[in-house]
Amino acid sequence: MKLGVPAHAVYLGFGVQKSGGDFFLGDCDLTQKSEHWLWCASVEDAHRFVGWREVLAVAERCVGAEVVLMFDYGEEVWVFSAR
Repeated sequence: MKLGVPAHAVYLGFGVQKSGGDFFLGDCDLTQKSEHWLWCASVEDAHRFVGWREVLAVAERCVGAEVVLMFDYGEEVWVFSAR
């Protein structure tokens, strides 16, 4: 409600977004360094995290990244800062 998300929007989970909002974390192998992780320009292709601790641990390994909440509005996915 605080975000102004309509009732029909579906919560998709947490994501990791680079500062500036141009890229989202698409694929990450936690056994590798974050420099080897893949970033995508489309939020629809972003990796979705379920738990706060998991996404926070991943975001902390990426310089200039923030945790976001992702919602499916039907025709597009919207993101909001989680902090």
